[in-house]
Amino acid sequence: MACTQGQGFGKFKAIVHSFQLSNLTGHLPQVLLSICAVVSLTLGLFQHFSTTHPEGDPLVDWVEGMTIIVAVLIIVSVGSLNDLQKEKQFEGLNEKREEHFIRVIHDGKEQLIDVHDVVVGDVMLLKPSKIIPCNGVFLSGHNVQCNECSVTGESDAIKKLPYQECIALRNKCLADF
Repeated sequence: MACTQGQGFGKFKAIVHSFQLSNLTGHLPQVLLSICAVVSLTLGLFQHFSTTHPEGDPLVDWVEGMTIIVAVLIIVSVGSLNDLQKEKQFEGLNEKREEHFIRVIHDGKEQLIDVHDVVVGDVMLLKPSKIIPCNGVFLSGHNVQCNECSVTGESDAIKKLPYQECIALRNKCLADF
């Protein structure tokens, strides 16, 4: 198959996710706990500094609020670390998925190259059940059928004719016309 694409596919860059208010909906318990912690800490500090306490009474009114803040920080840190590990694993899987090599004849030599490096003039050597990564002209082969559902939505296998047979069929149709 001869490729008719431009200067190769190139690689897509990762999209950086921006922070949005809608991202908070998944972290609603942490947000509510943070609000409660601030309120509790504020009330505890207010009681600590504004009222008189009997002698020997420990001044620990602020401890409850501080404990909630520490708990929220631990929960958020563990959750963020877990999310970061999942994201790195997902990126690794995506990179593996993107690594797809094909056999081509390029500059007169048979080579194994990445699908993103296919350029005009490369002749692809196809095997059964291979994914064709570009548009092209079917040069030669026997009984080749292609499922074009990802392009046309039609799930039927379409029989492909070699280039010479297509030209002969076109000439015959023009002669009959």
